[in-house]
Amino acid sequence: RNLAQAHAGKNIYEDLQIAYAKRLTEVTLETAADYAEQRQFEKAIQVLEEAASECGNSQLWNAIEEYKQYLPRSLSDCQILSTNDGVELGQVANDPFGHTYPNAIVFDEAYRIESYVTFYLGGRFLKLSGCFVGHEDMYYKEEVECKIYADGILIFESGYFSRTSSPVEIEIDITGVD
Repeated sequence: RNLAQAHAGKNIYEDLQIAYAKRLTEVTLETAADYAEQRQFEKAIQVLEEAASECGNSQLWNAIEEYKQYLPRSLSDCQILSTNDGVELGQVANDPFGHTYPNAIVFDEAYRIESYVTFYLGGRFLKLSGCFVGHEDMYYKEEVECKIYADGILIFESGYFSRTSSPVEIEIDITGVD
C-alpha cells in the first residue's frame, strides 16, 4: 500500500509539474507579446529566456527566435539589393579627429559622388541609427551629402559635410520599411 501511495504521489507531482510548465508558458508568451506590441523586444526576449531556462518549452524558444529578428543589427548583416563600385560594408573607418567607427559603410573617393547601396529590410526594423562622418581619406575641400530613402521616399538628407565636419548623428523611424 505504501508503494501504491508513493506511486500515486509521484503521478500527482508530475501532473503538477506539467500543469505548472503549461501555465508558465502561456503567461510568459502573453507577457512577451505585450512587450513586443510596445516594441520592447529586448524585454520580451528576457522574459522568454527566464521562463525557457526553467521549463525549456519549444514554444518559448521559437518565440525568442522570432523576437530576435526585431533586435538592432548592422546594415552590413542585411541583404544588399543593389550597389555600385566603391562601396565597402563592415569596414573600420577613422575620422581626422582620431575617432574610430566599427562596422562602417565606406564610399571610395573615386565613386563618392554617385555611390549608393540599397538594403532589403523586410519591414522588420523600427529605427535606423548611426552617424555620417567625413573619412580621414577624403580630400581636404571635398564635401559630400548623404540621403536616405525608404521605399522610394526621401526620409533624411544630411546636408553637405567634409572631413573636418562634426559627425552627423541620426535616429530615423523606419517602421515597416522594406
